[in-house]
Amino acid sequence: MRRHAQLAANGGGRGAGGVQRMQVQVHFTHRSGALGAGNDIEKGLYTLQEAMVRCASLPTAVGFTYFGPPNPPPTAKVEVFFKTSLDGNADPQWQTFVKSQPQRQPQGNAGVDVETAKRFIDAVKKNLVADATALLSAPFRAVQGRHPLVGVTHGGWTPLALAGWHGHVDLLHILLRAGAPVNLAKQGGETAVYHAAQNGQLDAVKVLLEHRADPAQANHIGANALCVAAEQGHEDVVRFLVEDAQMPVDTKLRCGSNLLLLAARGGNTIGGPEGAGSPAGGSSSLVEYLLAQGVPVLANKEGWTPYHVAANRGRHAILRSLIKHAAEDPKRLERVRAAADDRSLSLSLSLSLSLSRARA
Repeated sequence: MRRHAQLAANGGGRGAGGVQRMQVQVHFTHRSGALGAGNDIEKGLYTLQEAMVRCASLPTAVGFTYFGPPNPPPTAKVEVFFKTSLDGNADPQWQTFVKSQPQRQPQGNAGVDVETAKRFIDAVKKNLVADATALLSAPFRAVQGRHPLVGVTHGGWTPLALAGWHGHVDLLHILLRAGAPVNLAKQGGETAVYHAAQNGQLDAVKVLLEHRADPAQANHIGANALCVAAEQGHEDVVRFLVEDAQMPVDTKLRCGSNLLLLAARGGNTIGGPEGAGSPAGGSSSLVEYLLAQGVPVLANKEGWTPYHVAANRGRHAILRSLIKHAAEDPKRLERVRAAADDRSLSLSLSLSLSLSRARA
């Protein structure tokens, strides 16, 4: 399903008061499912058309999501959440409309033509070390002391970020020797080590840290490499970042979600550089590890606790681990009961049902 919204902007035509106006069409593509929690710009009650117009006017919004049918009545208003990330799930009870983005070709620098840039990006994606090396070996003019090919991008992804995501360790070494900036971030703030941790590429994380990558560098929602590794359930990466890289375990997203809540929730299916998904996280052993590290059971700014998010997603093994931890202290058990009463009725019922299953 493809829809569009029209925005009035200064330009051709005349509106009220004689101000010149022009109509700009912004297209939206529908898909079933919800965009992930923790990356809201704002929320409010809108008709579908109003939501599209509002989303089109928000420069950092990539789309919006709401609970309900894909074709609500034209005058019906639903609670709409405007998002900055396309991470999400496929829950058919939720609907998402994604703002269409123009297709961009890789951009070269200092005389790198588009075709050469495309060949280099493809070589990095496919781990074609010989092809990438041959392209880097051709005559070039350095840009700020580095090979211009390491600065080309495709869809915002640099060669180093691509190699990190895929775990192409040999190419990481080659790109870094060619001068690829190790902490260069995408528009959303994600770096190569962030993407390596996000996709569970432990060896790539180690190589990047050896070249002084900063795993604590956060993106626009406050997530760093440790946060995203915990959310996606990559326990080996989490352990390395905590024990070897000495990252603090008290980090939180801007929405207030800490590492334990992220791990209990588990990751959404995440979009990689080719649009491919990554398996959702959700590891009870990781939750137990974080509890042992002293990460507290806390609610985020919306009132969600690890108990709620585990119950809401049916992660009963994680819930059992949380209850086992709570049972060691009567005060913790009391907080679990209080949490079940602090949210909506449907969520409380979900938590109560999951608690009974987890105890079984």
